[in-house]
Amino acid sequence: MSNKYFRFKQFIVYQEKAAMKVGIDSVLLGAWADFDNAKRILDIGTGTGLLSLMAAQKSLAQITAIEIDEDSIKQAQENINLSIWSERIKIVNSSFQDFAKQKDLKYDCAICNPPYFNGTYQSPNQQRNKARHNNTLPLPDLFAGLNRILAPNGKLYIIYPYFQKDDLISEAYKYNFYPNKILEIKPHKNKPAKRIAICFSQKNIPSNITQLFIKDAITMQYSKEYINLTKSFYLDF
Repeated sequence: MSNKYFRFKQFIVYQEKAAMKVGIDSVLLGAWADFDNAKRILDIGTGTGLLSLMAAQKSLAQITAIEIDEDSIKQAQENINLSIWSERIKIVNSSFQDFAKQKDLKYDCAICNPPYFNGTYQSPNQQRNKARHNNTLPLPDLFAGLNRILAPNGKLYIIYPYFQKDDLISEAYKYNFYPNKILEIKPHKNKPAKRIAICFSQKNIPSNITQLFIKDAITMQYSKEYINLTKSFYLDF
């Protein structure tokens, strides 16, 4: 059973109502993303509100968090209300597809830990299926919507399974999004990459590719690089 809440240095995340619980993927993505100079940030599929809270801690931006699952919305609102940044974070109950049809605001940055399973392995828990399977947010819908609502110099930060990176990048190209920064995430140096974090923009520039090992291959303790990346958030670091 998952813990009822997860305590970070500057905020707390309750998670018992949300479909997706706090995990390393979102923490890595939020810690790695660069929100410097962003005035408006969009959190796509906020879940518990974790990425919005991380973005608020790292920036002075106004943040919009969208979520389709009503129980997750209640959970995220609870967590945001408990934080010191509640006036800068607005939750919207909407699918991304519907939200992206509005054109009155442009966002400097979007952040997303998206559903990526292809529907083959469905759980009896329909709330969890909605959060994990990409039939709710297929990649063409994601990039088509971002074309409408990202500012001209806007960026998308996203984390995805490493083995699906070619699908992600090729779909992005169709909508003129290019991988400017790539972080290959490995359990440790002797294991293959499991996740990839990418910063996309519509600037066609060479990709800056780096690697992160979560643990030291000898000690199996968290690596210095992982600690340095996440130490502003984790209590233990």
